[in-house]
Amino acid sequence: QMLIKKKVILASPSAMHMLRKKRFKSRFLFFLKYKVITLKNIKYNDLNKNNTNSNKFTEFNEILFYIENVIRNHNPNDSETNIRQSDSKLEIKNEINKTFEKYLFLCKKFKIDRILLFHGYLPEDFILRRIAKLKSIPSLCIERSMRKDCLVWDCTNHTTIGSRQFEFFLKEFKENIDPHLIIEFASNYTNNINKYKLGDHQSPVNKVKLKKGKIKVLFLGQVYTDASIIKGTKYQIDPIDLICKISEWCTLRDFISVIKFHPKEYKGANPINAENYDSISSRKFNERKRNYSISKRNLVVDEDNSFNTYELMKESDIIITIN
Repeated sequence: QMLIKKKVILASPSAMHMLRKKRFKSRFLFFLKYKVITLKNIKYNDLNKNNTNSNKFTEFNEILFYIENVIRNHNPNDSETNIRQSDSKLEIKNEINKTFEKYLFLCKKFKIDRILLFHGYLPEDFILRRIAKLKSIPSLCIERSMRKDCLVWDCTNHTTIGSRQFEFFLKEFKENIDPHLIIEFASNYTNNINKYKLGDHQSPVNKVKLKKGKIKVLFLGQVYTDASIIKGTKYQIDPIDLICKISEWCTLRDFISVIKFHPKEYKGANPINAENYDSISSRKFNERKRNYSISKRNLVVDEDNSFNTYELMKESDIIITIN
């Protein structure tokens, strides 16, 4: 029997990094099935033959806004971000165009069947996402979920799965999965999730005791400059303003507002320049809450990842997230 031709996959550096974290058996089977191409497959003498000058990357503002917001900790949805000096901006544009042309050249040279991305919004993945749309090449976007033992993927719209696709997935589940299996899975998931989470997503195991006798409203924060906030939320809103409004709403009703900032913000770093988040949401909340009518006796804030997230959820009457 003739060998079946391998599918050729063009992968971003971050996607390759995530593949290497998988078990050896999984990696072996993946590379057995697919031929994987990266920028390392391009040779300098090939670049002179690259005739893709007619194709230019056209989404500079979108990618530059995202990079600037992450690096400079701006309002995640601020489309008026003041992009650096014009010289720096031009330099970034040139680098993006060069990378764009290199990837287009690889698509042509190796007849790429699939594009493999990570997250969908890191700079090189952003470029490949654009090429997938431009050349109508099917893409697979993977994201390392909070589960250290698995990856999440989406093959429909070149970005990782978000809340906007929830109704579609819910419909599929209802039609194809036994309800008893869903209940069993959900119970096992909630009982064991903590031990599977990545280090910078983990909460301490200590118990939490909140004041009895009042309604408790818990807000679970997301990383302030995460792509799910900048690009993934349905409503363009600054999460800090949302937290302040929730806390003010609770004060007016004599409820307790409990704010749990994302554990990663306490000691984690952003993926673009590896700078520490340095409790960014907490700092911004402390600055901005002065503009709202928020009573200290109606406010509980976890600034340094002291409280166990699941215990907080059990203690609370209402739970709110932004994405």
